[in-house]
Amino acid sequence: MGYNFLLQRAWTFNGRGSAVLNQAFLFLTVNLLGLVLSTAIVYLLVELLDAWYPAAQAVAAVVIALLSFFAYRWIFARAPVPRPAAGEPRKCHRSNLAN
Repeated sequence: MGYNFLLQRAWTFNGRGSAVLNQAFLFLTVNLLGLVLSTAIVYLLVELLDAWYPAAQAVAAVVIALLSFFAYRWIFARAPVPRPAAGEPRKCHRSNLAN
């Protein structure tokens, strides 16, 4: 999970923010809440609504993916990427990983 956090922080969100320990704690919290919520969704759909198990897993995966995306976006709070002036070449934001 630590490797996932580092990749998520560096690659997806370009290493934004300086509170790494706070971000790591929130990342772990989101992952654990996602696990609990996913289990609850599958349980409710299968046991109470008699849904097909693979369909319940698919619904849980979509719900958790969306919630996790927005939670990670909040945790790693992207700073706006400056736009190049007219005529300047565009730089990939991932080129800043070495910094």
